[in-house]
Formats: sequence, C-alpha cells, structure tokens
Amino acid sequence: MKKHKFILKIIFTLLLITSLSSCKKNNATNPYNTKNNVNSENIASSDGIKWLPYDEGIKKAKKDNKFIFMDFYSESCGYCQKLEKETYSNKKVYEYIDKNFIPIRVNLSSSKKIVFDGKNIIEQDIAMIFGVNATPTLFFLTPKNEVIGNVPGFLEAKELYSIASYIATNSYKKESIKQFKAKQKI
Repeated sequence: MKKHKFILKIIFTLLLITSLSSCKKNNATNPYNTKNNVNSENIASSDGIKWLPYDEGIKKAKKDNKFIFMDFYSESCGYCQKLEKETYSNKKVYEYIDKNFIPIRVNLSSSKKIVFDGKNIIEQDIAMIFGVNATPTLFFLTPKNEVIGNVPGFLEAKELYSIASYIATNSYKKESIKQFKAKQKI
C-alpha cells in the first residue's frame, strides 16, 4: 500500500511539474503578454490597435461620436491569439480601426469591475449581456452603443477591413455587405 501511494505521489508531482512548465511556456508565447499586444486594461503600442476597457471606450465613443469595434476574447483562446497575431497586427487594419472606431476589448475571464448602464458589474458579465458564448466574437456598435452586427470566430485581415469599411462608411444602412463587397471588388 505504501508503495502504491509513493507511485501516485510521483505521478502527481510529474503532472504538476508538466502543467507548470506548460503554463510558463504558454505565457511566453501568449500574444496578449507581448509589447505589441494588450489585454483589456492596457493601451497598445503604436504597432497595433489601441484597445480601451469597456467603460472607458463607451464614454469615448459617445464623446467622439465614433463607431465601436468590440472584441470579446479570452487569453486561452487559440483563435483569439491567431486574430491578434495575423489580423490585428496588419498595419492597414489597425490604422483603419484606430481612425474610424473606438476599439474595446472585453476579457471573458476577467473579474475587473466596471460600470455598465450605471450598474457595477464585472467585465465577464458583459458577455452575457451581449449574448456571447464563444471567443473570439467581434461586435460593431453605433456611437450610442447600439448593436449593428457581430461576427463570431476568426477573421483574416482583408475580411475584417472589408467589414469595418462597410460599417464606417455607413453602407450598412443602404445595402447588404455582399453588394458593398461587389462594388468595392473585395
């Protein structure tokens, strides 16, 4: 019996060491921890989208009368990381987003306290309010915080640029995105 417990302890210790090693490795390659990328509480460097936390972004959108681009993400989401590395790092995309939108990032695993419609909630509750149940999910909103539309999943840079152009030019009020893309030859 003692031998059996000893073997279980060794297995448990090995699993723990492997798990900790994996966490350190993931954090080292996690794009939300690099200088060019941010989490929802920080502003990006000049090499990417300048994200704002939800409550600050909503206020700024109303004040500046700009559309809102909102990214619901989680740090453990592989497609969120791919979106960060391949799409948000595209110069044409991040310059267009920063010029025409107030970019907001919402971390689904965050317990950061924010104000939503005058109520104190935690950041991850915003996902429930918007009906988000998977990451990444991208939302486009009016300056008054009214939903225009959302896109679940990963988008390549060209596709995100196309959708952002469709919103920022107010084309969404006049035509379908299919019609818009046909005119733009996107």
